[in-house]
Order: sequence, then structure tokens, then C-alpha cells
Amino acid sequence: MNRSFFYLVTLSLTVATAAILLLAQIPLPKLPVHLPHRAIKNYYLPITDSYPHHRAIENGYPLRYPGAASQSHINVPWRHPGSPRVDFPGVPSYPYSNPAANPFYPFPPGYGLAAHNPSPSAFPKTLGVREEWVRVYESAEIPGSSRAIGLAVDGQDHIYVSGYSPNLPNGMDFYTIGYDAAGSELWAAYFDGEGHGDDIAGGVAIDGFGNIYVGGESAGVAGGADLAVVKYNPAGQQQWAYRYGGSPQGDALFGGIATNPSGNVYFTGLTAGSSYATIKLNAAGSEEWVTEYVVSGYPLPPRGIAIDVAGNVYVVGELRESLSIAASEILLLKYSPAGVLQWEARYKRTDVSFNSPTAMAVNDSGEVYLAGVNNAGYDDAFLTIKYERDGNLQWVETYDSVGNDVPYGLALDTLGNIYVSGVSGNIDGRYDCLTLKYNSAGQQLWEVRYGGEAGISAPSGLSLSDGAGNIYVAGGMKTGNAGVDWFILKYNSAGILQWSGQYDGPGHSNDFPAALALDSQRRLIITGESSDMDDGYQYTTAQYDPGGVRQWESHWRGKNIQRGEALDLALDYQGNVYALGTDNSNTLMVKYNPEGSLLWADTLFKGLPVAMEADAQGNTCTIAYHNNDIAVIKYNSAGARQWVAHYDGPPLAYGASYDVPVALALDRHGNAYVLGGSSDEYGWGDFVTLKYAPNGQLEWLARYQGGEQFSDIPRGLAVDFHGNVYVTGDRQGPQGSGYLDDLAVIKYDSRGKQEWMAHFDQGNYEQALSIGVDGWGNVYVNGKYGHFDADSYSETLVTIKYAPSGERRWVASYHEPGHIFGWTSQMKIDAVGNPCISGFIWNTVNLNQDYFTIKYDTDGREQWVARYDAAGSWDRVADLALDREGNVYIVGEARYAGSGFDLTAIKYNLNGETSWIYRHAGSGNTWDTGKALEVDGYGNVYLAGYTASPSFWWSFFKIFKLSQTGVDSLGALQIGSYELEQNFPNPFNNQTLVWYRLPAPSRVTFRIYNSLGEKISEEDLGRQEAGRYPFYVRADNLASGIYFYQMKADDIVKTRKMILVR
Repeated sequence: MNRSFFYLVTLSLTVATAAILLLAQIPLPKLPVHLPHRAIKNYYLPITDSYPHHRAIENGYPLRYPGAASQSHINVPWRHPGSPRVDFPGVPSYPYSNPAANPFYPFPPGYGLAAHNPSPSAFPKTLGVREEWVRVYESAEIPGSSRAIGLAVDGQDHIYVSGYSPNLPNGMDFYTIGYDAAGSELWAAYFDGEGHGDDIAGGVAIDGFGNIYVGGESAGVAGGADLAVVKYNPAGQQQWAYRYGGSPQGDALFGGIATNPSGNVYFTGLTAGSSYATIKLNAAGSEEWVTEYVVSGYPLPPRGIAIDVAGNVYVVGELRESLSIAASEILLLKYSPAGVLQWEARYKRTDVSFNSPTAMAVNDSGEVYLAGVNNAGYDDAFLTIKYERDGNLQWVETYDSVGNDVPYGLALDTLGNIYVSGVSGNIDGRYDCLTLKYNSAGQQLWEVRYGGEAGISAPSGLSLSDGAGNIYVAGGMKTGNAGVDWFILKYNSAGILQWSGQYDGPGHSNDFPAALALDSQRRLIITGESSDMDDGYQYTTAQYDPGGVRQWESHWRGKNIQRGEALDLALDYQGNVYALGTDNSNTLMVKYNPEGSLLWADTLFKGLPVAMEADAQGNTCTIAYHNNDIAVIKYNSAGARQWVAHYDGPPLAYGASYDVPVALALDRHGNAYVLGGSSDEYGWGDFVTLKYAPNGQLEWLARYQGGEQFSDIPRGLAVDFHGNVYVTGDRQGPQGSGYLDDLAVIKYDSRGKQEWMAHFDQGNYEQALSIGVDGWGNVYVNGKYGHFDADSYSETLVTIKYAPSGERRWVASYHEPGHIFGWTSQMKIDAVGNPCISGFIWNTVNLNQDYFTIKYDTDGREQWVARYDAAGSWDRVADLALDREGNVYIVGEARYAGSGFDLTAIKYNLNGETSWIYRHAGSGNTWDTGKALEVDGYGNVYLAGYTASPSFWWSFFKIFKLSQTGVDSLGALQIGSYELEQNFPNPFNNQTLVWYRLPAPSRVTFRIYNSLGEKISEEDLGRQEAGRYPFYVRADNLASGIYFYQMKADDIVKTRKMILVR
């Protein structure tokens, strides 16, 4: 079993090499390159290839856990669902269990009356809220990244390379470059689609007249992405552009492009309506025919398209029954030259999970060859299939080594032999580039392997047949600390290596090949991408002579971009706004005054920010991931760093340890508490809880390992009034339990001593999501567990309440068949102990995601459930806050017709009814998302988020201030005198709530007396600002009777009676 720690925070490359096989006689299309949507950072999400719109490690940390399949990762949140704040009404950035400990609750009368913006932006919103200001933090420009995806060579040996490159303000655009045979640039052209958003090229082809066709996905005017094809003449002048298949509710996904010599172009893709669309255009760009094959279940985009010499069209793809069922089959379609479906063929081995195609070739006789992979659990095997021209299956061959085997390329020679190339595990535990040769009957003729000391590691590789029996193979090879270099191999027809070459780009980092071609002189041209040490990518194209000597190389990096995100925020008593985020991969802290003026900004090290908190005086504390360690930074109100602390856990026996921050809390004394994941000496993951004094000294640390040499995943942290610490996460079960996780809750006292631990186990995979604590010290944990309903996988959302002693009080469940719950679940507890939870709910059949909010009373009874569907299928909540009256506010991203993803904030009243909805949409089809939310004592709402290109190649850090109007405005509290209100409930059984009011700043002490006048307890609450405050009374060790509670505020004393009934 793989014992590498799951918090492996490096860009670990999938051990794979691919083979895109191109024939000199038959121009096979490159399999589609889809740029997935930006991964959400507020969660732990197992990433598998069952979800095509995730970039597993984009702007997050890839975390490998022991025993996981090689493609599985877990993303550490930027701002964890288990936020340490327990926001009582009106309390901004509230980290305490007892609001009486908070010296700035609530904001004083008169705060926050900034002048209204006379020209608020005209974004869609309902009455009740208006935009006061929006601030964008201007990041410095940095070099953009460009990615080549394919190339073509014409009859004059001119070379055309296409891909996508930044072209602000229009996002990413198709970018095509023409070279002559000597490598001199002939022309270059951007294609910016009508939506002026991201246009992502997926394939390039050339006709017999030297015209170039580039296909891919292009942002539409009405939202969503369309399939798009653009035609250039040999001089680089655009002739026409064609679009098809998107909708405001979803994206069309490109599947491949091919041409014939006469100038007809064919392309395929998955429409927003889940159909395989195949389209033929003539040389003028007019439709010859369009056909849609309606796909049931959960289709993935087509994997390729090919044309035979008679003009028949072939499309291959992969179908899955649903998102939640790990099974798939290969689908092959054949259309006549007129677009009439001739036959369909499906291949599915029932004894394996996935049957996935990776490449296709068609010979002159109309026989079809497929390469693909069979997956059985953690074992992948080569799959090679031959179909006769009538669609009958002729033969199937598999190849399974000691490790995983994944083919990526397929080629045919003039004698009917088949070459398959990809990656294959070897007996040393590394990976080789494997090339197999079969004859036309499916008999294996030879196999050859190639691998360096570090093994083959690129997730793509290439192969090409020259028609004379020689085969060219390219891929990527690990080269120690320098990253990955591409390699090129030439074998003769007997499988004997003729020559090999290796390429290390100018950045001496990673170099990945994307496509190969031969010109008329049998010179080999290769294109791909090369990165520098800052992880920027550029086109790299090179030419090799027939002997393997590189003749020239050319690069294109693209235009500059900006990249910034606001991920968390907090408020101080004066109404200043503090925000944490990123500035071009650096951790960034900023401060704005109530009117939105920037007061200071500080850019730290390159790191991944996770969370921040602020105290009443404007001191802020942040946590970030930096150099494999937990970093904790404290600022004063002027933005000066007070201290920086790093936690580096025990060293591994065989390498560097990893310590990843998850959550942060502050107590009333300014101590900082951090929860993280930390490797032990063997690489297994533990919970680690750290307490830092106000001066940055580490007071104590506590580690928890729940499993038997398995990794435990921390999720959330809360701290109560007395400095007791509560953490939750997933504990992997012991041997004999099937290694299923259960939900763990731990309480530590203020000195770090464990007081109790509780588990919740339904016999399935239980996952903690968030944790909170109320003013009486009751602990609430939100989580979920999975199970099957009939043939569909679904999840149950659970909320659990524990007494301060650790005794479970109740469990509340919510379940909808065929639905799962998102990983961004947030929970806040109101002043009387009612938990409110928000996140998103996900339909596993149609993949729709909706905002989901549920409120329980303090006894676990459901009060209301609210859902929000923007009609664009993907709506996801990121944060939740409560105001002083108990109204609920949520923010996240929702997809709308006509504008793509918009930042969307919603207010619900006490009954769960929608009070207002606020939307923010950037220009064009941008991705606008909200990440954090706070509400001040006046009901002003502050949001943090960003505007980005849909593929997240550029982004802008944004902070928003909204004011509420009319009946939604909270107004100022009118406090004219010192008041001590009657406790509620009264009589009470064990706990009761007392409210008191201060008209001026005062030092407050609270005492409780029995009927004999004996003092039972005394609590010094320190100096508090003017406002209305709650005080929480527990009577665990008291007998029934009459008691008196007393508030002393400076020299003012107020006393009332309460009755305890057991």
C-alpha cells in the first residue's frame, strides 16, 4: 500500500505518458483538450475523472492519501467549512462562544453611515439592498500562460500550431501561429468569440488547399460555451467562424475536428443538452448536415472524430450510467457521408469499472481501431479493439502489467499493422513508455519499453507512423528536481530503437508534448508546452531532422495577465474591512476604511492563504500554507507584521513532512488557535491543534491519530468563552471496518488537555463539514454520510448536538433521494442556540446544484428549508452569516442565463422567506464568485470574492459593501440607560439567556447569588463598548430554587430574579 502522506502538497504529476498517433495517410484528430472549470477551494473533494469539470489541483493543494487510486486527490480548503467563527447576531468576525466576551458587540449607534453612491451599478438585484461600493485590488501584471494543443503541416511544409493564449480583457482566445519550414513566423492570429469570454481551442486540422481550421469551445453572448470552428486561409486571414450547441444553462464541450482534402470540415462535441452533435460544414462554412445523438445517463464529451476515404464519419465517446455509479462503456458511431447514422457499437466489460477510449484510427477499408483502458479497481489495462466496416466486433486485446497501463495513442501502417503506445508499470514500481505492435488479426508482434531512472511521468505522449513501418513516440520523463522533459523515440518496424532525444525548455521546469507531425522531408515537428519555475506555460515548437537532430525551436508566452482573489474578510469596531487573498500566487492582506479607501496592503511569501480573523482593535491573524508548513501571521491595525510563526511537524523517516492549515480562531485574550493536518513520522495524517499566545509563542499543541496507520482529515475548529477548543474531522476506521471514515469530535481544555472525544458512525463513509459552539458550551457538528437508494448514490446531511460534557443530545437528518451535499457547508449558531446550515445540494442524475439552507431549533426540530436555483444548473454557497436579529445571509456563485456565473448573495428572514437577492456580474461571460460574508451591527453586508475568466487564467480581487434599505435596514439600537433584561426561559431547567444593555463603554462583571445571598459565581467580562449583549447561564451543579443574577457596569448595579426547576 502506498504510504505517502495524503497531504502531499506538490504538483505531483500523474505517472502517465500518452500517445496521440497520427498517420501520414489519414489525418487523425487529436483527442479534445478541455480546460475544466476552476475547482472550488472551500472543500475537501475527492477528484476523479467521473467529474469532467474539475481541475484537480488548480489553485489548491493536491493531497494524496494512502491507498488512494492514482487519480484521486483531495483539495484543502482556502476557507474551511468548519469556520471557527460562531457568528451571533450582529457580531462581525465573532470567534467566541459567549458574546459577552466580545468587546465590540454590537456596533454603536451612528456607525457606518457612509455616503450613498449616487450611481450604483445596474446589476440585477431586488429592493431592500443597494451597492455602496466595490473595490478591486490591482495586482501587478505577470506573464500569462499559453498552451499549444495541436499542429498541422501543409504541402509546402508550412507548420501551423494552435492553442489558447490570454488576450485581456477578452479572457483566453484561440491563438494560431504559422511557420515556414525554417521556423520563421509567417503569421499569428487570435480568435475572440462573440461572448468575449474564454475561447479554448481543442483541435486543429488542414485541408488540401492549405486552409487551417481550429475548433474548440467559445463563450456565447447568452452565457455558456458553444462549439466553435474558425477557418483561416494560408495567409492567416480569417474566412469565417461557425458556432453550435451551447445554451445559457450549460456549456457545450468540444470533442474533435477533422477535414477532407476538398475543404469540408467535420467536428463533434457534447451539447449543453447532453447530445453528441456531429456537424459537417462545406468550404464556405455553411452547414451540410447536423446530427445529434441523444445520450442517456451521464455522457462525457466525445473523445475523437475520424473520416474514412469514402467520406464516412466516425465518433467515439464514453458513457456512464450516472455521476455516482462507477461504470462506463465505449460508444462508437458511424455516419454516412450524408450524415445518416449507419450503426452504433458499444463495448463494455462487465468485470471492470471503466471502459474508456483514448484514441481511434480508421483504415482505407473502413475498419475501425480503438485504443482505451479497462479499469478494475486500482488496476488499469491497455485495451485495443478492432471493428469491421459494418460495426461487428472483430477482436479485443488487453495488456496488463504489474502496474497500471494506460494507452494514449494508436497508429496504423500501410501493411495493416497496429501500434499502441502509452504508459505501463514496471517491476520497480515506476512507469515506462510502452509500445505494442499487433498485426491485423490482433496478434501481438512485439513490445518495447523505454524509461529513465525516475520513470515516465507525463500525462500525455505522442506517436506517429511514417508509412514505412517506422514509429515515432514522444512523452514526458522525470528528470529529478528539474521537473519533466519531453522525449522522442524512433523505432523501426522490428521495434528496434533508431534514435532518441530529450528536450529541456528554457525554464528548466516541465515540458509536455502535445502533438507530432511529419513534413514531406520526413522531418519531425513537435509542439507542446514548456513551463518556467513560476509555473507559467508557453507554446514550444521544435523541428528534428530525420536523424533526430533538433533544427530549431520557437516559443510563444502570450500577453500579461493579473491574478488575484479575495477569500476571507473580517470587520473591526471602527467599521474597517480586512481581507485576505492572493496577489499573483502571493498571500495578500489588505485593509479598507468604511468608505472603501485602501489603508494598507501587505504581500507575503508565495503561499496559499486559508483563513483570517480580526479583534476589536484591528489586530488581525491569518493562516497560510507555506513551504510545506503551517504559517501564522499577526498584524497590528496599521498593517505592521507583529510576528510570523511556522509549525513544522515531525520529520518523515524518508522525506519532508507536510503540515497544512485548515481553520483559525481567536479568543477574547488574543490567543490564536489553529487546526491543521500534519504528517507523522511514517507519513500518515493526524489532526494537529496549536495555541499561540498574543506574542506568537506556541503555548501548546495536541495531535490526534484516530486510525491504525491511516490518515485522519481535520475539518473544523471552534473555541468557547473559557478557551476550550473543539475540533472535528474524519477519522479513518480501524482494520476490520472496511477502512470507512467516521465523524470525530474532540474537546480540549484551555491548556490543551483532551477532555473527551465522540464519534458518529453509520457504517458508511461519514464526513465532517463544520463545527460550532453556542454560548452555553453545547457543541454542534454538521456532516454527511453516503448510501445507495435503489440504483443511485445519495447522501444524508446530519447535524449533531453534544452537551459540554460530550453527551450526544440529538441528531437531525435531512435526505433527498438521488442527491448529495456539497463540500462547502457552513454552520452558524444564533443567540438562542438554533443552528443554521448552508451549502449546496447536488442532483446526481442531472448534475444540477442549488443553494441549500436549513435551520433547526435548539432541540433539533427543522424550522425551515430554502433552496435557490438560478436555472443555470450550478449554484454553490461558500459562506453564511447571521445578523443581530437572526436573519440569514449567504453568498456564493450561481449560474444564470445570459451572464454565466454571478456572485449571488441572498437574505432570508426568520421564517426562511427571501428578503432580497443581490447579483454581481463582471463584463463578458466572466466567473464571478463570492467567498466570504460579514454583517455589521447596522446590517451593512460585506462580501469578498473575485471576477475571473471561466477557466481561471486571470482574476481580480474584489471587496463589496452593501447597505440595506427600507424594512430590511436594521437601524441603530436605541440605548438610553443601563438595563438588565429578564432571563429567558424563566423558569428554566439547566440553561437560560440574559440580555443587558450598556449606553456607554463600561467594565462589566456578572454575578449569581442563591436565595441566601451567597455568591455562586462571578464572571469578569472586561471592558465592553456600548450595545446590547447576551450572557449565558448554565446551572449544571445547582439545585432547584430561586437565584439572583446581577450585572455590575462600572458603578451601576442591576439585579433580577430567576427560577431553576429540575
